[in-house]
Amino acid sequence: MNKNDIVLLKSIALSQKIPIVTDEVINFIVSKITKNMIVLEIGSGIGYSTLVMSLYAKHVYTFEKDKQRFEYLQKNILDFKVDNVTPFFGDALSCDFSKEVDLIFIDAAKTKNIDFFIKYSKNIVKGGIIITDNIFLHNLEYSNASKRTKKMIQKIQEYVDYLSVNELFITQILNIGDGISYSIKK
Repeated sequence: MNKNDIVLLKSIALSQKIPIVTDEVINFIVSKITKNMIVLEIGSGIGYSTLVMSLYAKHVYTFEKDKQRFEYLQKNILDFKVDNVTPFFGDALSCDFSKEVDLIFIDAAKTKNIDFFIKYSKNIVKGGIIITDNIFLHNLEYSNASKRTKKMIQKIQEYVDYLSVNELFITQILNIGDGISYSIKK
């Protein structure tokens, strides 16, 4: 796996309108990863961010609950001959995972961010990082939103509120990509 493979995977995803993390967000994430780090990703999709992180980390564990995307992820791991990624099929909230990790990237069901954070923050080492994507939800307006979108906006705000009072982490909301939360375990 090399950077040319990443460019190819990105172009495939974009041509097929498969959502992937923005360049700005993935560049920020990899700037925080060192070769000895263990990463946990919640919501891998077809594996674009997974495979990018695998270039920099010791190992990446990743969860994907959509069967079609998971199969595409597995194919990409094989096609690009990546040996430091372990994919898990299923809902991350229903799976057991006991490994200690240095960085967690949450990019899954936005209404479950608090649940993901609570469940997996116990796996993060002291000084470890949890990054959550799409905090700004593409600047959606609550007043003009559908009922489903209003719920998502409300859940994201509850997540931001939860992070702001969580005494085990220091959190910043950063204007990177579509907004990320950046939490460091004290």
